[in-house]
Amino acid sequence: MARARYCVNNNAQPDSNDHEVHRAGCTFWPSNRTELGEHELCQTAVAAAKCIHSDVNGCYFCSRECHTTWISTADKLPSGSGEA
Repeated sequence: MARARYCVNNNAQPDSNDHEVHRAGCTFWPSNRTELGEHELCQTAVAAAKCIHSDVNGCYFCSRECHTTWISTADKLPSGSGEA
């Protein structure tokens, strides 16, 4: 698997207080970030970010396999969709 560059957003998400981990090239790559280096998996990037911030989550768009907080996503789903 190819390695990718990751960072963590130093600004917490307003709805969950999570600091999101992003993979290079993400549309939501933050300007206020801490670089996490290159990782093969988002899971290791999230583990590195947890050394910096206690509440960490993968970005829904670029690190979905590490996205664990569904507050804002669930709010955007149509009612009755059965997803959360």
